[in-house]
Amino acid sequence: MAAWLADRRPDGVLHLAGTRSEVSSTLMSELNTCFAASLMEALVLGRLDRVPILLIGSAAEYGHVSSPAPLTEQSPAHPRSHYGQTKLAQTQLGLAAAQRGQPVVAARVFNVLGRGMPSYLSLPSFAGQLRDIAAGRTEAVLRTGPLSAVRDFLPVTVVAEVLADLIRLPAAYGQLVNVCGGRPYLMRDIVNRMIGLSGIAVTLHEMEGESGADIAYGDPSRLKGLLRSAGFGPLRNADIAEVMEDSGCPVAGTDGNRTLLPTWKPQAPRHRACRTADIPAAGSPVHAHTVSPPAEN
Repeated sequence: MAAWLADRRPDGVLHLAGTRSEVSSTLMSELNTCFAASLMEALVLGRLDRVPILLIGSAAEYGHVSSPAPLTEQSPAHPRSHYGQTKLAQTQLGLAAAQRGQPVVAARVFNVLGRGMPSYLSLPSFAGQLRDIAAGRTEAVLRTGPLSAVRDFLPVTVVAEVLADLIRLPAAYGQLVNVCGGRPYLMRDIVNRMIGLSGIAVTLHEMEGESGADIAYGDPSRLKGLLRSAGFGPLRNADIAEVMEDSGCPVAGTDGNRTLLPTWKPQAPRHRACRTADIPAAGSPVHAHTVSPPAEN
């Protein structure tokens, strides 16, 4: 690899390779961690150690979060999944290389939204179900996992522009940077927005998940500071209509802000006595109700 890089003499390297698919632990470590280590070593061996390299990390590096506060680059990283662990190992290798003088940017990317998303991800999966319901191929029931998670989404086009800018910014070298919008989105609100945009009435069948809050949205202060110096404009909000259209799902009206994701606002918990009847059985739906699109004015 060192000879191949030396022959081409790149101006910069965007390391986008990796996987989060269901593969063996060994293969995931090789793809998400070892490949980055080999690439950084090859740049040094090819006398390209001053060529900047950007490593793509993930919000999964932070692990399970229950606090409603946004995650900063200083927040503790305790990944629960092997994917998050391998990405954190890559980040640590990159920052260690930066301490030795290599111009490395560790970009910790949160959730990305846009065309071309794999169908196994939650939002394209929901859009595919709505498509089939609208076509009459399935019953009017949208089946989901737990929708209580709060996530941070950015349009894929914005993420691509941000990464291309970060690798050109010497001020970003040696830094861990959250690539996020700083806007929290409740998954249940997003699904209800999708149902409303589809123009069809469905029964939402939501399965129960683990107890406790699952909140993961980032603080983009460091990112915005870096981009501001490069003349980058405000980070655009995510648009769910693109995902729906890409999945062949009908979108009834996209004027105004209807296609933008609704921002979640934390609420103070309401304390009440817990009865046995309030606790659903394992595997049973915690929500099963009909959702209709809003009436046109």
